[in-house]
Amino acid sequence: MSPGSAGSTETRAQTPRFELPVGEMDPKRSQPKRIAPKRRDANPQLIQRVALGVATFGISLALVGLVYRFTVSPLFSDVAFENGTTAAVALLIGCFALPTAQRLQLNLRAHLLVCLTVLAVTPWTYQLGNQLEAGGMDLSTGFNFLFEVLLAVLLYRFAGRTRRS
Repeated sequence: MSPGSAGSTETRAQTPRFELPVGEMDPKRSQPKRIAPKRRDANPQLIQRVALGVATFGISLALVGLVYRFTVSPLFSDVAFENGTTAAVALLIGCFALPTAQRLQLNLRAHLLVCLTVLAVTPWTYQLGNQLEAGGMDLSTGFNFLFEVLLAVLLYRFAGRTRRS
């Protein structure tokens, strides 16, 4: 082996393993090795899609709340409004469970129908979960949310499939 080869223990033993630089540092030396990712410009189409999604959810929640207020009871309507946040999370998970191509092809009507369906079912499952919890089943409220997510995923899959046909 040559004296400067990697296998030489003499050369490694003579030089300290970690040595701070002395004197002037090369300006390039302290720079990061990786290049930062380029920033994307604002995408107006994305902002428009987010605004339409929020508006669709708001209209669906108001419509379901009003229908329940006049057909069932004002208290049940309040339950629908209270569970709007869990339904919103379930709808987001369901929507983003779709492949990007299918998600981008969904029209506003499909989003509206899925939102209306999930929001209409949510208060009933919440009441069922409360009854089961009062009966001694401790995990029923957690299963309620999992059911909402599963329902949203299935409805968005169905909406994505019917859109392609």
